[in-house]
Amino acid sequence: MKSTIIYCLFILIAIQSFEANADCQNNSGPGWSKPGEILSVKYCLRKICRDDGTWELIQCPKIKCKTQIGKREFDRNKPFPECCQAPICAPGKMHIERANNLNAVQLFSRGKTSDCI
Repeated sequence: MKSTIIYCLFILIAIQSFEANADCQNNSGPGWSKPGEILSVKYCLRKICRDDGTWELIQCPKIKCKTQIGKREFDRNKPFPECCQAPICAPGKMHIERANNLNAVQLFSRGKTSDCI
C-alpha cells in the first residue's frame, strides 16, 4: 500500500511537469520535440515523442540480484537509466525485469490524470 501511494505521487509529479506540453510536436515552447526523439528528464524517466504527438514515458527497470554486493543510489544528475536506483550485483547474478511504460496517450495527450487520484 505504501509503495502504491509513492508510485501515485510520482505519477502526479510527472503529470504536473508534462501536462502543459501534451503535444510534443507542437513546434513551440520548451516541450517541443521531433517524432522519435528520446529525452531523459529530471524525474529519471525516458520520454519519447511519438508520431501521433503524444509522449511515451519509460520508468527505471526493476533489477534483482541473486547476490547483491552494493547499491547504486538515485542520482538526478545522471542520464536515464544511469540515474535509476539499483542494486549492484555480483558478476553474472543479475536479472532485469522489463521497464514499466507509462501510457502517455492516456496520461497526457488529453490532459487527463492517472487512476491514482
